[in-house]
Amino acid sequence: MALLPPCSETLKRSLQRATSAARAKGRGHPDPQDLLVALIEDDDASPVMRACGIDLMRLRRDIEAAGATEPTTGLGHLLQSAFNEAQLSERTDVTGADMLVELFAEPIGRFLPRARPATMPSSI
Repeated sequence: MALLPPCSETLKRSLQRATSAARAKGRGHPDPQDLLVALIEDDDASPVMRACGIDLMRLRRDIEAAGATEPTTGLGHLLQSAFNEAQLSERTDVTGADMLVELFAEPIGRFLPRARPATMPSSI
């Protein structure tokens, strides 16, 4: 990824985890699936997921069980979109929580509602 927008230290670590996961799978660049799994351990994104009632262990298991995803354009557009949203909120750094919001609109976002307990209302 060239010229990243300013990222929080926790997001930088999440991006590194996603990149390592992609390389372990024989790919040069992480995809949204790699990032979502990495955000499970992100200090900014994981509390948001928990607050939404998402079972993080189930989310990881569901994503890993799904296997490879369809080709994507990568994470550059997600980072730029998250940066634009952060700027609108008068913040300069993109966090894992910002990236999580962007992932909801991606195909990988389909896993997020499924990782909630059955008793959790679907309107959350």
